[in-house]
Amino acid sequence: MYFDNVGGDTLGAALSALRVHGRIIACGGISGYNEVEPRPGPPNLFNITTKRLTMKGLIVGDWLDRQAEFGKEVGGYFKAGRLKKRETVAKGIDHAVDAFIGLFQGRNIGKMVVQLACATASSRANSLSISRPSLPASAHLRRFASAEAGAAPLRRARDLFRSVRGRQIAWKEMDAR
Repeated sequence: MYFDNVGGDTLGAALSALRVHGRIIACGGISGYNEVEPRPGPPNLFNITTKRLTMKGLIVGDWLDRQAEFGKEVGGYFKAGRLKKRETVAKGIDHAVDAFIGLFQGRNIGKMVVQLACATASSRANSLSISRPSLPASAHLRRFASAEAGAAPLRRARDLFRSVRGRQIAWKEMDAR
């Protein structure tokens, strides 16, 4: 099984590596998000046929009704040490823009997190999770706004992200909350 959120050459490598009757879950294609012209698909796409692979798209929002069930099951895996996470942490709001740009340059392993203040290993209350712009980053910011850090760092982070590389990112107005 391969969970694809990269596409491009990475998907091509997975198509070569998968066994007969393998499965692919396609959740994104970040390798091509900034392309001006769409790139052609992997040259070995025919492996889907020859290996009888199954490829299915996944949008997280389709599964929100099962979020509590997921948290309960996966939380147990984390507590038991059976599931480990890896993430890249940038320290300080001054590094937020670099962290965001780093997502598109492959400078992160796992989730990119900006640590805004001293956070313990068990608490992410003072951290901002950065996602691809195709995902609703406002949801991550909304969660952060409700944390004890307050709204001022949130407004600063929002303003920084709005100016990244001159691109305008559509943000829902957060101050109304």
